[in-house]
Amino acid sequence: PVASGQSSLFPVLTASIDEAPRSEMSTRYGDLSDLLSPEKIVFPESDRLILRQFVENDIDNLFDLNSDSEVMRYINGGLPTSYHDIKESLSKNIAAYEKNADLGFWVAIEKTSNKFIGWFHFLTTTNFDYLAEFNLVTGDEIALGYRLRRASWHKGFATEGSKAIIAKGFSEL
Repeated sequence: PVASGQSSLFPVLTASIDEAPRSEMSTRYGDLSDLLSPEKIVFPESDRLILRQFVENDIDNLFDLNSDSEVMRYINGGLPTSYHDIKESLSKNIAAYEKNADLGFWVAIEKTSNKFIGWFHFLTTTNFDYLAEFNLVTGDEIALGYRLRRASWHKGFATEGSKAIIAKGFSEL
C-alpha cells in the first residue's frame, strides 16, 4: 500500500501488527515478534528493499556483517567488531527508536530473497552524539549512511536505500 501523497517509487508502509495477520507480516518483513512497540511500525520501502527497525534477533546478521574485513576496511582498517560490542550498540540503537522512531538505523532486507543485506542510518546529533564528536554532522544536519554485505555491493542497493530514506526525510520529517 502507498500512503496518501507518497510516490509509488518509494512508498512508506505504516502498519499496525494488529492490522495484518502475523504470518503475513512475518513472511514479508521477517520476524516481528520482538519489536519494541506493537503500535505503529514504519517501513520505508523501495522497489527491491524493505527497511525496518532493528530488533534483538538481528545480532547475528550484524556480527557476520562486521566480521567481513572488506566491509570494515575503511571503517576501522578491516578489524572485526566483537559480539559484545555489537550487542551493546544494537541495544542503544533499539532504545533510540523510543526517542524518535523516524531516525536511527534501519535493517535492509532484499525483497526477493527476504535476506538481511546490511543497514542504513538516518541520524542527527540530537540522538547520536558521536556524529558531532567525529565531525560527521553539526547542528541540525542529518547524516545518511549505510553498510552492506559484500555480496550486495555494485547492485544499486546503496543508492536505492538512500533514495528511499531521503524521500521519507523530505516528505515526512
